[in-house]
Amino acid sequence: MERWISVKEKLPENETEVFFLYVFPLYMEEFEMMVQTGYYLDGKFYDNRDRRYSTYPEKSTLANEGAVVYWLPQPEWPDIKSL
Repeated sequence: MERWISVKEKLPENETEVFFLYVFPLYMEEFEMMVQTGYYLDGKFYDNRDRRYSTYPEKSTLANEGAVVYWLPQPEWPDIKSL
């Protein structure tokens, strides 16, 4: 099984489909986490549901805005036609 990769350690190759962990502040010192399916393109992580939505892992401080902190390559999806 693959392990989650920190964006500080390595970024995906361009046009890679990934799962990514997005962390964003709620209030005070509390944070929320959300796992998204999407892709990495030209230095940004994009959500598959809304192609306009992106995050910028290299510039976030997490104190004021959200950030992608980990990512994982997506495995090959099963062939659901044979179900």
